[in-house]
Amino acid sequence: SKVPGVMHACGHDGHTASLLVLAKVLTELKEEVEGTIVFIHQHAEELAPGGAIAMIEDGCLDGVDVIYGTHLCATMPTGTIGYRTGPV
Repeated sequence: SKVPGVMHACGHDGHTASLLVLAKVLTELKEEVEGTIVFIHQHAEELAPGGAIAMIEDGCLDGVDVIYGTHLCATMPTGTIGYRTGPV
């Protein structure tokens, strides 16, 4: 935060930082990656369906064959990774 003692600590800062680092790394490797990569950040994702429906209706997934997502989860122990397949 630019304001001492104040921050929006719900995880969006972590989501954004992770997405930007991934975009930077994959941009550096673009000669080795086939296809088109699209980076998206869902707004209002706290409660389903959040911003997902509006984003889909706006066409953010048009032409997308595969999608990978990540989400910070405060209920999991630090340093662990959980996963699930299929629609979330």
